[in-house]
Amino acid sequence: MAFEVLMDTQLRTLPDMPAGYVRFDYEAASGDNGPGAQSTVNDANAMESTRTSLLFRIKDRQDEVAWKTFDTIYRPMLRRFAKTRGLDREDAEDVVQHCLAAILRHLESFDYDPAKGRFRGWLRTIVNNHVRNLLRKRHVVCTADLDDPADPHESPEAVFDRIWMEEHLKHALHLVRSETDETTFAAFRLYVIDGWPVDRVCKTLQLFPEQVYRIKWRMTRKLREKMSTLSDDGLESS
Repeated sequence: MAFEVLMDTQLRTLPDMPAGYVRFDYEAASGDNGPGAQSTVNDANAMESTRTSLLFRIKDRQDEVAWKTFDTIYRPMLRRFAKTRGLDREDAEDVVQHCLAAILRHLESFDYDPAKGRFRGWLRTIVNNHVRNLLRKRHVVCTADLDDPADPHESPEAVFDRIWMEEHLKHALHLVRSETDETTFAAFRLYVIDGWPVDRVCKTLQLFPEQVYRIKWRMTRKLREKMSTLSDDGLESS
């Protein structure tokens, strides 16, 4: 149940919902204005590659779809980490560009091998070192080596891993959302993400509790599958 607990916690605290997610007043809706009346499905074809294959695909500098997908996942991740550490917007963008340039330089040397070092660890080292250098140059001093009012004792490594998980979860949620009908996603969103009691979800969407529980199980399984491909670390720069 570790994944389910982690997923529930992360979904309820995501800072931004993925593209295509539109909040809807289900209780105010009736008749033909119910859950199916407002479609939020976006074209996710450009985001269907797994992260492992994506890192190989971006070796082709002409693969614009791969690069757009990569940018969609990693740019906000890097920017959020830099700003969480206490950097301003300009320095955060400097961190993003530095890391993306480093990835570009090392593309040809990335080899997939689960037994070797992980891409996440390599990227975490690159971004953390550059952030430290900028903090030192700007004379920014943080008691716990980062500026995070929510948890001042969280280590930079833990911050990076949390943001990594959140951004990949948002991406996975977007993919699952594009494959799911309105009522099913509404039940999952209200019960898991918004934390509604099951009886309230059932009354709003005219479902039985067993259906809501089944939807959570099925959607959780789909998210787990997406996350396993997105977070399948094992890329090492040789």
